[in-house]
Order: sequence, then structure tokens, then C-alpha cells
Amino acid sequence: ICDSISTAARKALTIAASNSIAVFNTTAIDRQELISVSAEEDTKVLAVQSGKKLLPVQWTTNEKNGKKELLFKAAVPAAGAQTWQFSNRRPANLNGASAVQRDGVVVLETDLYRLTIDPKAGGAISSLISKQWQQKEWIAEGASSFNTLQGNFYNDGGQLSTASQPATVTIIENGPLRIKVKISGTIAGQAFHQTITLMQGEPRIDCALKIHWQKNIAIGSNYKQQDYKAEEYRKAFYDDSQKLLLSFPVNLSSQTIHKNAPFDVTASRLDHTFFNRWDSIRNNVILHWIDIADEKEKYGMALFTDHTGAYVHGNNHPPGLVVQYSGRGLWGRDYTVGGPTSINYSLLPHKGSWEQAQLEVERVKLAEPLLASAGAAALKRFLHVSKPGWELSSMTIHGKDLLMRFYNAAASDSTAAVYLPVPVKHVTLENLDGSVLKTIQTKNAKNGTSFTVTAPRFGIRTIRLHNLVK
Repeated sequence: ICDSISTAARKALTIAASNSIAVFNTTAIDRQELISVSAEEDTKVLAVQSGKKLLPVQWTTNEKNGKKELLFKAAVPAAGAQTWQFSNRRPANLNGASAVQRDGVVVLETDLYRLTIDPKAGGAISSLISKQWQQKEWIAEGASSFNTLQGNFYNDGGQLSTASQPATVTIIENGPLRIKVKISGTIAGQAFHQTITLMQGEPRIDCALKIHWQKNIAIGSNYKQQDYKAEEYRKAFYDDSQKLLLSFPVNLSSQTIHKNAPFDVTASRLDHTFFNRWDSIRNNVILHWIDIADEKEKYGMALFTDHTGAYVHGNNHPPGLVVQYSGRGLWGRDYTVGGPTSINYSLLPHKGSWEQAQLEVERVKLAEPLLASAGAAALKRFLHVSKPGWELSSMTIHGKDLLMRFYNAAASDSTAAVYLPVPVKHVTLENLDGSVLKTIQTKNAKNGTSFTVTAPRFGIRTIRLHNLVK
């Protein structure tokens, strides 16, 4: 349903134009990101151009459908669009991201990172250096398990880790805009594949994991799996320490945890997340991200995931993402592995706190990727929000009115100015039930309309633009 609405909207906002790509940004954030568009490969296309900007491109093949794709870094205004034309002119600077195999390891390098993968340690990330911060090393000293799998397969070998056996590392994309490697290995006799993707100029590191289970295999604690009693306090499925985990022993001292929740961000006060009894439950839920920072919040590393699930962390246990459990679960049901496990996740090393790193902005960007259509965009910008950290969480047509909902995700300033390049005479602030709270004063500004929205951090505001839809 969402795809059909998005396709229809882009079609309505695109006009026919040869050798052109319209890129749409549905968020309230100005963005400059890598985008891939399906296209027939043409060796004459060396760049894309918008006005005087000439940007390099990269041709690649989509692993899922085998079709050719064109990559380029598109700058697109908030709630707007930008048109790019194919060009056969060669850009001046073609230096960019690259990957090489040397001395038994694979090294991925961009302008921001130097990342080293060790095939002998199951494809573990053995080094991650931020070039812009005095060559900071993010992997804990002596750690050989960063970004590896570990878990208890009590019927198939016990405690196992992918770091204990070699894996195959293959370079499948090699710049200049994006590099991607594929790690192939096994755990408990089951094949897995991981991809790690770095992009030139992009601080986020994108990863994907797929485990090809060939049979139902027990994973987790073996506590009374065959003698389950509903009334007993202790149960195997509470124990995350035995489940299949992705491990991230990060080089940060006295670690603290922040994580997002629906329209909120919370700080964890737990010294660890582990429990095995229902009367000792701890909040270990990851919705979109957790952020691991040092005690003074000088540096941090955020972990994003596309699955609402669980994470692990403790004074003597590195941060990790819960990937799989198989065994007795709620109400005694046997939770089996019935198909492949697929998870997309990302790492974002940063300076400062989660607010300073704008992690909620990154969440929005991951949730709403830039969209592309063949042709030229019929508009440039629909609205502009003056303060970073404000999210446009929805826009809905209601009769002849347009309803907009704003969320102050992280802005320290509780007031933001909103500009629209269209005349609007009547604007109201509403409750969630549609009742009017007050009329908002508007001003004429640059052939359009401006008004202010006020909300505390984590506050939401519903704005109605009256008689805007013709």
C-alpha cells in the first residue's frame, strides 16, 4: 500500500525529461546522500549534473535482482526534490573509497575510515580507525570478535563463535563512491553471509546479515527445555547471554547507554541487561537504536537495527544485538527456526552525546531513504524547518486541509520557524482528537508563508493548513 502511494505521488510530481533523474526527499532535513537508481549501463555516462554541479557516478549490480544500478551522491532540499541529468563529461576528482586485500586481511578505506577485516577470525572487524579524529581506534584492545556471531548451540557443539574459524571475504563493490564486501562462513554447520558497506563522505557503516538455516537448531539456554513448567520463575528464553548474538566490543571506557523509544529517548541506569527469571526482568528492548558512549560522552558509537528486538550490555560484557533464539518460549510453545534470518544494522561512530551526533536525524534518514524517478521534478521545495532536530512525522490531506505533524526529536530550541512557498491564510494548532487549541499567526515571506511551532523536546504538534488543497 505504501509503495503504491509513493509511486503515484512521485508520478504526479515528475515531468517527462530525457536522461534525467528526479530525486525526492520526504523528510524535513536537507540531505546529501548516496542514492542508487535502476538504469541500463551506459559507459558514456561518467557523471550526473545539476546546474553547474558535476558529480561522479559508480555503476554496480543489484545482488537481489541482477539489474544494473547507477550510484551518485544527491543533494536534495528538505521536503523537496532535485533533478539530475546524465553527463558524458568526466568529473575533476575521481579519488574515493577503495578496498584491497593485503597481508592476509581486507582493508576498506574512505575519506572518513580505515576498516580492516580479518578472514582468519571469521570476518571480524579487527580495526576501525576514524581518520578525522586523530586516528581514533574504535575496536577494544585485544578484541577479535567485533561484528562476529556467538551463541550456545547446546545440541550442536555448545558455545560457538564465528571468530574461531576462517571465513571468506569477497570485495563486491570497489568505489569510488561505495565499497562493499561479503563475508561468507558457517556457525554450527549453518551458512551465513554478512555484507559491510562504506560510502565516501558517509559516517554511517551499513551491515546486513543473513543466516541460511538448513534445519531447526536449538539456540540459547538449555534450562529445562524438556521439562518446561509455566509456573516456574526461571525460564530459558529469558537468558540472552546464551542466545545468538552479534558482538561489538567497542573501545570506550565506563560505558553508558542511551536508546530511543516511541517519541522519546531514554538513558539506561542498568549495570547490565541480563536476567533469567520473570521477577527480575530488565529493559533490554532496542526499537531503532542504542548509543554506547564513554562516561563523559566525548565519544560514542550508535547501533541501528531494522528489527525491534533486544540488545545485551554489561560491565563485563560487550554490547551486542540479539539475533536468534530457538527453543521453549512463551506459554511453553516451541519457537523453531523455520527459515532464513535476515537483519540489517548500522554502526555510527561519533563525537559527543547522542543529541550532538543527531542520532534521531539518522533514524529518520534510515526510515525514509531518498526516492528517485525517471524524469524531472515538478517542484523544488515544499517546506523548510529552521531548526535541526525537528521531524515531519506525517502529512495528510483531510478534505481541503493539509494536516502536518511535527516532532521535536532532539532540538534544544523549542521553537522552530516553518516556511512554505505557497500562500496560507489560516493555520491552527490541534489536539490529536482534532479539537482546535489555537490559531497560529502567519507571515508573508519570500512568495510564501511562514509561522512558528513551539514544542518541548520529545513533544509533538499537529498543524492544520486550511483550504490549501484545491
